[in-house]
Amino acid sequence: FNLQAACSDPGAAIYYTTDGSLPTEKSAQYNGQIKVSKTEVVRAIAVVPGMKASPAATATYFVGSRSIDLPVVSLSTDRKNFYDDRIGIYVAGTNGISGNCQDFPKNWNQPWERPVHIEYFDKAKKLVLSQDAGIKITGSCSRGNDMKSLRVIARKQYGDNRLRYKFFDKKGLSEFKSIVLRNGGNDFNNARIRDDLIQNLVSADESIDVGTLAKCDTIVFLDGEFWGYYSMQEKLCETYNERYGSILDVDYEVVAYLRQQHAQCLRDDDE
Repeated sequence: FNLQAACSDPGAAIYYTTDGSLPTEKSAQYNGQIKVSKTEVVRAIAVVPGMKASPAATATYFVGSRSIDLPVVSLSTDRKNFYDDRIGIYVAGTNGISGNCQDFPKNWNQPWERPVHIEYFDKAKKLVLSQDAGIKITGSCSRGNDMKSLRVIARKQYGDNRLRYKFFDKKGLSEFKSIVLRNGGNDFNNARIRDDLIQNLVSADESIDVGTLAKCDTIVFLDGEFWGYYSMQEKLCETYNERYGSILDVDYEVVAYLRQQHAQCLRDDDE
């Protein structure tokens, strides 16, 4: 189909990209229509001479994806943020560190955060969230898998410091500092359902007073490309005030991991 773009200022020039990168005045200039023949992300800015360019408008257009019956997460970012050997977070690269079951330096072990735009479409294919955010590789040994777990983080520097949507039906929270797109972890090479199954079984039994993470199955697209099936879940941070706040001062080794996670949450929640 042919996509049309408009600006309230008739004197503005519109520039756009279809590769996930932020457009500049060096990008393609809109000339009346943008031909969309496959699933892709269109990002556009409006520029008036002598004035600062507008913020980028971002939208994903799906072609041939009507059979999808799960929520969809569409991520948009400059490809170098993922694949560049020096700064890319998704590759072994040339600027990494060892760890996470990796004997040799890998970029994906770095604690780097890169800008991203996230769109969330519910099961009815309705766009319910669209905002700029940050993204990191997350997990431990599972970082070595081709399909890596991702963490999307809301910060003021990107626009809003919360992801404001009730992602999970079984939980009352309607805003989140971050969400995790999990690749199955250590179950990656198997059915990838073990963690979700156990947490669902525990949470279904009201007699078991154990904290669990809310989850839902999603399909992820990256810069318009199908990226795979992920388990989207809340970050452990979101559960502290609600579930764990009263036990953080208890001197048991069993909560050492929670304390460690809490410290990370406090660092990440600085904005």
